[in-house]
Amino acid sequence: MASVELGMFFRGVKLERIELRLKRVEDFIEYLSREATAERDMLSLEPHEVRYAAELRNRFVRERERVRASADRYAKKHATRGVVVADFY
Repeated sequence: MASVELGMFFRGVKLERIELRLKRVEDFIEYLSREATAERDMLSLEPHEVRYAAELRNRFVRERERVRASADRYAKKHATRGVVVADFY
């Protein structure tokens, strides 16, 4: 995964790199959710006692759209100037 992201860096494909990073975060949140469910079941906890994964997922969904919009504005701004995005990393 890291080598793919490094290749994207050198090609200057910022939007694709951001999408890859967002996917990695989403996968990690899903992993945390599965672990929290397993812990809750194993320890016989009440559902409200292990809610961090759901709250994290909800916050991520909101922030993901903000990040995408920001990256899109950045790419459009620099595309009109003829600047290579990789120059900024």
